[in-house]
Amino acid sequence: MTSPTTNRRSGVRWSFLAGLAIAAVVVAVDQWTKIWAASALSGGESKDVLPPVLEFQLTVNRGAAFSLGTDFTWLLGLLAAAAAVAITVYLWRVGSLWWAIGLGLVLGGAISHAADRLARGGVIDFIGYFDLFIGNVADIAIVVGGIYLVALVLLRVPTRRIKPTPAPSPAS
Repeated sequence: MTSPTTNRRSGVRWSFLAGLAIAAVVVAVDQWTKIWAASALSGGESKDVLPPVLEFQLTVNRGAAFSLGTDFTWLLGLLAAAAAVAITVYLWRVGSLWWAIGLGLVLGGAISHAADRLARGGVIDFIGYFDLFIGNVADIAIVVGGIYLVALVLLRVPTRRIKPTPAPSPAS
């Protein structure tokens, strides 16, 4: 027979592993699409995908969102790495698959951005939206994951799996 602590830890591990798997997929897809973009979109050309909504145009963002803080790319890389560590610690503590999904999306984006900034000196962006801004798969994962996490908070989804309490046994 297993103790409640063992069951709880096992649940934490499964949600943790699920979150890490989601993060790994985000990093892999983000890095692969950036490699593709760097080879297919050289020369500053843009390719219309769904005009005027979506286009591919290669750029290297040395700053944060909307190219803010371009002189602080190493600091931004370290902040992204610190965020990834904090998210990983929190992911370890949650026991809910629902929360692991959102945290995994944000974690994958943070890891990919940290890797880009620290290894390349900037983030490759190539997905243009309405001629307003250009982003990448990691940005999409961070935004979707963030919205998803806000929804979990608003819906009051617990961060730990709630186990049903057993019905009291009738007195004999």
